[in-house]
Amino acid sequence: MMIKNGIQNNFAFTGKERDGEKEGSRGPFASERGNGPYANFTPNQKIVYPQMMLDHAPIVPFGQNAANVWGLAQVGQPTTNYTIIIIKLF
Repeated sequence: MMIKNGIQNNFAFTGKERDGEKEGSRGPFASERGNGPYANFTPNQKIVYPQMMLDHAPIVPFGQNAANVWGLAQVGQPTTNYTIIIIKLF
């Protein structure tokens, strides 16, 4: 995925909830996981994640995985239809 200002970031996992799986589902999601006490964000992640969480910045999905999640018509087009999940495990 790419933030509109050109900063690129790939998530550990992207997916979508199936219809009826969760009440109030927001559709596609992107998940990042950190494992261990020294797992830190990359320089791009330190820029991208706050923009996504606080401003719900538009992202541009790209690649086959994005096509599987958002649909082929959305690939390469900015969207704010996502939920971000960040998990830190120690």
